[in-house]
Amino acid sequence: MVLGMARHGASREALQELCGKWNEPEYKAIVSGENKLIEKVAQDLAREGHKQELLQLYARVEEDDLQLAPRLHEIITMFYAQNNRVPEVKEWFAKPMPIEGQVRAETYYAVASFARRNGLQEWAKPFFTELMERQPRKTHWHVVLQAMLLMGEDLSNVRKTLLNMQGPNGPLTADTSTINAMLDVACDTLDAELADEILAIAKEESIRTDAETYLRLMSLHLTAGSPPPIVDVAFEKFQEAGALEPDAPMQSWAQYAQLLNRYLLYLTRQRPVDFKSISKILKVMEEEMLHLNPDTAAALCLRFLENEQTGEQRDLVQQAIMSFTLDPQTSTARAWNAYQIMKEFFQDLSRERREAVLHAFFDRKRPDMATHVISHMRQHSRMDVQPTIDTYVSVFEGFAKNPDRQGTENVHNMLKMDVRIQPDTRLNTALMLAYAACERPLYALDFWNEIKFSAEGPTYGSLAAVFWVLERKSDGAKMARDIWAKIESMDLEVPASVYTNYIGVIAAQGDEKEVRGLVTKMASFTGVEPDALTLGVAFNALPGDDLQASFKEWAKQQYPVQWTALQKKRKHMNEHGLCEYRISRKLCA
Repeated sequence: MVLGMARHGASREALQELCGKWNEPEYKAIVSGENKLIEKVAQDLAREGHKQELLQLYARVEEDDLQLAPRLHEIITMFYAQNNRVPEVKEWFAKPMPIEGQVRAETYYAVASFARRNGLQEWAKPFFTELMERQPRKTHWHVVLQAMLLMGEDLSNVRKTLLNMQGPNGPLTADTSTINAMLDVACDTLDAELADEILAIAKEESIRTDAETYLRLMSLHLTAGSPPPIVDVAFEKFQEAGALEPDAPMQSWAQYAQLLNRYLLYLTRQRPVDFKSISKILKVMEEEMLHLNPDTAAALCLRFLENEQTGEQRDLVQQAIMSFTLDPQTSTARAWNAYQIMKEFFQDLSRERREAVLHAFFDRKRPDMATHVISHMRQHSRMDVQPTIDTYVSVFEGFAKNPDRQGTENVHNMLKMDVRIQPDTRLNTALMLAYAACERPLYALDFWNEIKFSAEGPTYGSLAAVFWVLERKSDGAKMARDIWAKIESMDLEVPASVYTNYIGVIAAQGDEKEVRGLVTKMASFTGVEPDALTLGVAFNALPGDDLQASFKEWAKQQYPVQWTALQKKRKHMNEHGLCEYRISRKLCA
């Protein structure tokens, strides 16, 4: 809870909660810092600019002699450095650390950048000289090199230092990470010339560059507004370096995706627009399964439309936006924005792709958005985009799983006005499911009557559906028994789904003994033994604690394996205060 508050702009409240539990024994392990809770709250206080609260937290940590005092000391130093508070940085960075030698490389870098911005290079140099004399680890040597570059040191001296690094256990060899650390300075200062000089050192000293080297270079040139050919060269070298490894850190992949989005935006702003380069980047993003940001997608759409691009290039844009929209990691709001872009700029978006978006919004538990998508399909001028009977069936099945009375009624009204569609058993079954899900079982049964008296007649799917509906009707057992009697008279082997749903109707009427008998006889009607789903449907439908308890004891004895499997499901209390297992019942026509 404390972390959640701190991360979402309530770091003061997070600190208050933290301090409230500070001296309670059961929270001691957390407060003392084993989970880095104090450190993370301090970072968020600094990010939000709450200086007094940050100092208050530091004082409390120091008073309790916690091992976190050095880390908070650094966070405060970095806070002052990033805000160019000259007296405070001088005071805090110069004061002895609570534990000697614990200053992190990132803190040194923040101080070096601060010194450059504020003309305090001479003040800062002794700190880095002292750091070199300690013969630190390679990460700290990297920050020494960065500081030398930030303070305008001659590159020949930087190179000499690079070749003579001494660590705790002897000489250290400059490598790819060393070059990349130096390039970070060129990126931060937007100094393309410095970047070229650093890469020249790497070449002369035979230090290998990698994909991340050229990601940095691309970022630098994009931010600096370099001409497209220069950015293109950096991108080509990035690809020659082998791109990112599949097991590269997620942060690197995220930076890569954002960089390619920036590159595409950059290309869309050029005149004339280089569609060949844009298509090349889009293909790379597709192959790497990277996603377009909404603003990138919008800019691409506009450029392609202005150029009247058709065929492959246009389809690539559609594919990229579709991939972004359908990605479960994309927020619902952004997925909706991306769909709006497609609807607006790609009137030729196929029925299949629109249906995929529609189903994705059902998966996100947003039937209202799915309703808008089918509405747009219904209003479309092209016949090959308008919904088919299969589209309507899938939408009503979606409403059965994600009840939405208004959406169900809206789409049903569209269907009534759609003269192309002639309802069949499957469509009426889907309507029956949708209306029953939104607490209209009586109306749902009207569709059963349509099915019953139609030329096509009932199917196993419609039988399973009508039993599911009758389970929700207060006096559904009588009708269910009549239907079941007709099924028995035909001497058919029925699917387990039909039989299980019939058990659900009888259980809902409270006849627990009859339910036991039905469960026992299941194999003779269906050819399969009861499973965890069968037991779960019966248990959930029984209308009372005593009935559920009695069935539970019986099921545990008769079907121990199936009952054990059911108990592994999550449980919750329904609106009547009864226990229910979270089981997945197939609601399809």
